[in-house]
Amino acid sequence: MLKGYVTHSVVKPNSALYAVKKKKKKIPKLINITVSSDNEIGTKGEIKKVKLSHAFNYIIPQKLGYRSTIEELVEKEKNENTLRYIDEIKASFIWAYKKKLNDFIIPFQFGKDEKFCVTQDNIVDYLLCRGLIRENDDVYDKMKSKKIKLSDFGTYPIKYTFLNNININVTVKIFKK
Repeated sequence: MLKGYVTHSVVKPNSALYAVKKKKKKIPKLINITVSSDNEIGTKGEIKKVKLSHAFNYIIPQKLGYRSTIEELVEKEKNENTLRYIDEIKASFIWAYKKKLNDFIIPFQFGKDEKFCVTQDNIVDYLLCRGLIRENDDVYDKMKSKKIKLSDFGTYPIKYTFLNNININVTVKIFKK
């Protein structure tokens, strides 16, 4: 068992700690302003986010703009975000098709003396029959719209370009029996 004892001598600290209240940074209050006419703020009808003080001390008294209504803000949100979401969804579908179809080889076989003509319809039908694409889709429409007419034996690379520069490369191979 350990023995302990208490001393009455007081030791002075060599430094003192002070509590200091930290100042919060002021976050400027922003409001939406619809620009009345073309000026340094923006173009007519454009909705801008500006500081509250700047809006009420300068923009609104000078009749450069007015406070945006809820209907205008909803319309702006619909136009900006909805279209962006639609583009993102389309791009994700095209990326899925790219994984399936990129560097895909489509074979066609004909007799040596047989006359033939392979068109975009034949290519689309081949991909539809195998379930690689669906009708009424961006990829389907793009492939259907590209004019292709092949009447010789050989290998033909075809490149389809979609939004956001997404490319799908397909090869059509026509060979003899």
